[in-house]
Amino acid sequence: MQIEVKYLTYIRDLTRTNSEIIEIEGEMDLFELIRILGKRYGDDFYELILDTEKMELKNGVIIGINGKVARRLDEKIRDGDTLVLSIAVGGG
Repeated sequence: MQIEVKYLTYIRDLTRTNSEIIEIEGEMDLFELIRILGKRYGDDFYELILDTEKMELKNGVIIGINGKVARRLDEKIRDGDTLVLSIAVGGG
């Protein structure tokens, strides 16, 4: 089973790719995917995405699952899903 993960802004800079296909075994939650990506991309990935003390997404991190914003780490990911990982960028 597969999901597509697309990376934008600083996350794309860290992963050095626009997107990738990830093989999954059955249903998983967003936290499990972040663990998989953290193993692949290292501690910098965790530091960018996750507040490890509160065990929640850091402020400004935006993750979409099939076009809907994911608000919790226990949101389910299924075969064929498309995820977009981004960080809000401000400026003026």
